Amino acid sequence: MFIKNTPLSWACVVSTALLIFFSTLQIFGSPIVQLPVQWLWISMMPILLALVVGGYIGKFKGAGLEFEPGMRLLPYAQPGPITTPPGGGDLSAAMLEKVGVRDSVEPELNVDWQKQREAEYARTGGLFIVHVYRRSTQPNQLYDITLFLMRHVHGTAPNQKTGFDDVEKAEFYFGPSWHGEVFVAHNDGEYIGVRTSAWGTFLATCRVTFKNSAKTPLTLHRYIDFEMAPEKA
Repeated sequence: MFIKNTPLSWACVVSTALLIFFSTLQIFGSPIVQLPVQWLWISMMPILLALVVGGYIGKFKGAGLEFEPGMRLLPYAQPGPITTPPGGGDLSAAMLEKVGVRDSVEPELNVDWQKQREAEYARTGGLFIVHVYRRSTQPNQLYDITLFLMRHVHGTAPNQKTGFDDVEKAEFYFGPSWHGEVFVAHNDGEYIGVRTSAWGTFLATCRVTFKNSAKTPLTLHRYIDFEMAPEKA
């Protein structure tokens, strides 16, 4: 066949159909189409998207969207089956069989990795810094960022974002671009964090002080990037 069953080929077909459709509207003077440049752009969109998805071009940015197909080529880390049922607890043998868990599990597999992972959970008490961002409303800044504490909760229960009974305060340090200032967030029962603006990425350092004075303050780090999806307005 002349047209192979590929995304790019189908995109060409769709673009051609759109071009014919908009041309017909233009010939008959339809009020839907007034600006030829706009309908030509719309007609070409399927081809542009197919070129990006297919990896024919490295990057495409337009209409507020940015595509980087190189990320699609990264290896995929296959998640395992669910190991905690809704409501907590352990899965029964029947449930394990239902989700496809093998009878023989190798507990020695990646023991060193698991020990280091559990050691970090223990060191932080499950506390981590997370952040969300949106396009900045401040002059000369690109993003407005909100950083706050979150405690990881094992199982299917939601992670803790408020009501930290053991935390007194969290102090945030962002470096010289903030004049070396330390920003203090006291625990009032709600979110423990701060908001800021930035024109680029940066490393955030946080020191968590606990209500139990005998407990050593905890230092956390978070690289503030803008790669993930932004916070919805």
